[in-house]
Amino acid sequence: MKVNSLEKWINKLLLIVSFLLLFFILLSVWLLSKKTLLVFTLCAILVPLLYMFSDNIKSKLITPYFSLLALVDGIKVDDYSLQAKTTFQKGIAATLFKELAVLSSTLAEKKHVYNESNLLVYSLIQQLDSPVLLIDQEYKLVQGNQALSTWLKKDWRLVRLMPVQALNLAFDNHNWYFTDETKSAQYKIRSSFFSDNNGEHQLLILTDISSELRKMQLDSWQQLVKVLSHEIKNSLTPIKSLAQTLLQFSKDPQQKEVLGVIVERSHNLNLFVSQYAQLSKQYHINAQKVDLNTLFEQVFTLYKELNFKTQLQVKYINVDVILFEQVLINLIENAKQASNSDAEIMIISEHEDNYVSIKIRDFGSGIQNMENIFVPFYTTKINGQGIGLLLSRNIIEQHNGVLSISNTSDNTGVIANIKLLR
Repeated sequence: MKVNSLEKWINKLLLIVSFLLLFFILLSVWLLSKKTLLVFTLCAILVPLLYMFSDNIKSKLITPYFSLLALVDGIKVDDYSLQAKTTFQKGIAATLFKELAVLSSTLAEKKHVYNESNLLVYSLIQQLDSPVLLIDQEYKLVQGNQALSTWLKKDWRLVRLMPVQALNLAFDNHNWYFTDETKSAQYKIRSSFFSDNNGEHQLLILTDISSELRKMQLDSWQQLVKVLSHEIKNSLTPIKSLAQTLLQFSKDPQQKEVLGVIVERSHNLNLFVSQYAQLSKQYHINAQKVDLNTLFEQVFTLYKELNFKTQLQVKYINVDVILFEQVLINLIENAKQASNSDAEIMIISEHEDNYVSIKIRDFGSGIQNMENIFVPFYTTKINGQGIGLLLSRNIIEQHNGVLSISNTSDNTGVIANIKLLR
């Protein structure tokens, strides 16, 4: 008869052994004494004793398996605190338990190292300035960092476990991309696989490449201007000189007018090339602690006709006072030209995450072509040159800061936001 469990096999074996032992003992006593009462009395005594003996043997054989089972169950849930014990000090059983103890200890050590590695990864994720997303196998957001909250303009935990489609993200052909064209042009998505206690995830890092693209664009423009500047100046210098000489000796009014136009346009073209060369100029930044209130009071004296309202929560910043003052003048001049004569201009300084934010807000009609505001020589002003914002951004970026221009949410003006590291 086939036995399908160890417990049943042990029970059957012990029953057979106990029965045979009891039979031979009682048979021996009967053959020696021929007393029936003695045989029954001995049987009544031996049956409980044999039962206790069999139960003890069964316990010694089965209990180690329960101990092993508890140990395996603990390993399944990464609990290595349980220790399997056996009463056997030698032999195959003792060796098995010792090896399992070593295995449990090894797994516990690896688990500790793994947890420390994960803790380090999560800590590094929180320190990154770029938005980081941890995506599970169902393409839902399960973890983010402070930079992601800043990027979303709300706590990332509010969108936790939401499908990534809600963030304009999509996955196709082993690549992540933005479904929004504006974000796709501004951000590069780097992805890798990451495993923790909850399974395998994809780690996405959003890198703002707009500054790099802008630098490449500016470098290209600058290289083009260097070539054109050389050729233009080489051509304009003799033309301008010859036109000035002819202008001195000419007595014909019509000729003098034409020659005057040639001299003026030659001068303006040279000035154009020279101004463009200043757009990517590297400045020597002499940063020092500056009282914002004092700095703004100095700037306000240049615009006594304007109505300024200040909310300065941050009192001091570290900047090059001369260059930074020029940036403020450029931005306030833009706000002035966008506002009515009696309009209010707000100046706000506050802390934003790891930055000091200085905002200059006007109450004009806003900017229509926002994508062109940092294009060199693009301007909507009659007498504008189109270089003020570009020069200002260059100065702020050399302070390791960011200058952004945006319309207000209700389209009642423009906010120029300078963000400097604390």
